[in-house]
Amino acid sequence: MKKRLEAHSEFLMTLVLFIAFRLLLLILFSSFSFLTSGFQGHGYYFEMASYSDKGQYPFVHFWFEYPPVFPYIAIAIYKLTVLGKEGFEYFNRVLTLATLPFDVLMLVNVYRIARYVYTPQVATRLGWIYSLLIMPAYHAWHGPDPILVALTLQSLDWLLRGRQSASAVALALAIATKFTPVFLLGTAWRFLTKRQAVIYTAILVAIVCLIFAPFLILSPTFTLASFQSLVAVSSWATIWALLDGNFAYGNVGTMPRHFDPVQAGIPIDNPALIPGWLTILIFGVFFVFVFTRPLDRNNPRHCLVYTGSILSLFLLWSKGWSPGWATLVLPLWLLIYPNWRGVLLVLVLCFASLLDWPLTLSLSSPILYIVGVLIRAALFVLVAVDLLSELNRRAPVSGQMVE
Repeated sequence: MKKRLEAHSEFLMTLVLFIAFRLLLLILFSSFSFLTSGFQGHGYYFEMASYSDKGQYPFVHFWFEYPPVFPYIAIAIYKLTVLGKEGFEYFNRVLTLATLPFDVLMLVNVYRIARYVYTPQVATRLGWIYSLLIMPAYHAWHGPDPILVALTLQSLDWLLRGRQSASAVALALAIATKFTPVFLLGTAWRFLTKRQAVIYTAILVAIVCLIFAPFLILSPTFTLASFQSLVAVSSWATIWALLDGNFAYGNVGTMPRHFDPVQAGIPIDNPALIPGWLTILIFGVFFVFVFTRPLDRNNPRHCLVYTGSILSLFLLWSKGWSPGWATLVLPLWLLIYPNWRGVLLVLVLCFASLLDWPLTLSLSSPILYIVGVLIRAALFVLVAVDLLSELNRRAPVSGQMVE
């Protein structure tokens, strides 16, 4: 035990400081800022949870655009905090505190994956680099991203280590928190045997179905409307949004609108200029191209590179961009580029993300919105091209760090 602690002593210092940093933020920090024009991500969940006072719950009495895991965590926190008759500020901090273990798990997984793929020295370096990024700390106050990113990285870590069943369970829970991590299923199918991939998918689908099954039984209308809202929502904060002339942020309307299942299928902003089936067809071709690249299944770095490639394609295809998605991209980019290139990439992404949100929200500047979207899209294209070129080259030696 002592030798094990000594082997990780450098990282443990980073971990202790990281936890202390997050705890002090809970005491000293307020997520309110004039730059966000008063927007509070958890405020949306506070309003949603308040309907539980009337016995009304998401997926049962109204549709909700996010999967049930985080909304029901928010409701549980709401019930806990209102016992003391506290308001939003207390709810906000307790809900953020509830996601802290996942925040810590994110850091641990960055370290574990880097140590497995590279060296202990690289893993320690990535630990403190990630700890210094403010973006993950900020978005911990605005939604479920710490949970979904921690579970996605946990799934990736277990997949690398050959624990397929555990990886499938973690990914299923991540998808039931937010649908974004579904892209990792592509990695599983590429790096596992066909039989293993089928079992992996079966476990994942079974768990996701079990989570949604009670809601489908209790209220199929509002559960299906919740899925429909994701398909119908207008484009936002992407290249597609610029083409459609949309400068909003995934607007699905106010909470009262959620009590009408018909409204779930009616977009609020401009419809898509390019039909969805065409973008699926185009990016489907790209995905097949990536899927058929020569890979070394025994090389863990190739797994990271491939995952980064399909994530870039997924984000370029997606009609929307949530600001919290940056917290998923940042650790993966650092793991793929554990050097100056990675640091520069994540810094550019952080500052570009500020342009379209929250600066545009505060300054009402479409120019900032457009510049932010274009820079971010350019980054995804550059990373995708670079990673695909690496996949096309001879597989690097396992553990080799590509500068």
